[in-house]
Amino acid sequence: IFDDFLGFLLIVWMIERIFGVEEGQEFKMGSDSVFLDIGSGFGKCVLHAKLEHNVNKSIGIEFVQFRHFRALDILISLRKSGKFNSEGIEFREGDATSKEFLPLLEEATHIYCYDYIFNEATHQTLIPILNELKNCKIFVCFTPPPKMENLGGDSFHLLKKLSVNTTGKQKFIVYVYSKLPKSKDDNIKCNTSVEIQVSEETRE
Repeated sequence: IFDDFLGFLLIVWMIERIFGVEEGQEFKMGSDSVFLDIGSGFGKCVLHAKLEHNVNKSIGIEFVQFRHFRALDILISLRKSGKFNSEGIEFREGDATSKEFLPLLEEATHIYCYDYIFNEATHQTLIPILNELKNCKIFVCFTPPPKMENLGGDSFHLLKKLSVNTTGKQKFIVYVYSKLPKSKDDNIKCNTSVEIQVSEETRE
């Protein structure tokens, strides 16, 4: 699945290497971080955040039932192997914009969302909710700044813009936002454009 693979690639490459080095320690994921994947699919991003960064919690919310169950199956298999610390990993099924998931959103420090496929109604509901989150440091998505602001995401500050190319000649722009306080004179800047080749064959 493309959203899983791209999310996996972003967490490995972008958060670990860009946030950890270029943007400073405050953006890094670690033992005090809570990672949340909205639209978590088979759970690859969630599992990687725990495996590589030992986050305190790693949570996935998936709307499609069969993807959610597949993520649970993978987690059960890893637990049975005895080689994976699954403490703090949680997969939930449902609509991330519903009130039952608000506590999970509120504790997240790093949020990834493959919102490229979201309809307008979902965007209009989700972004205002995320805009009010107090603990979120980083939000990675596919929503450009003008649309983000129009949807009510005025607390997000653009850090990076990544150009992601697939081998099938598709191009996606990934936007990396912070919700850390910034001064009134701090204009939005986006000077980083990184080309990433994503193999079509590895999406599943």
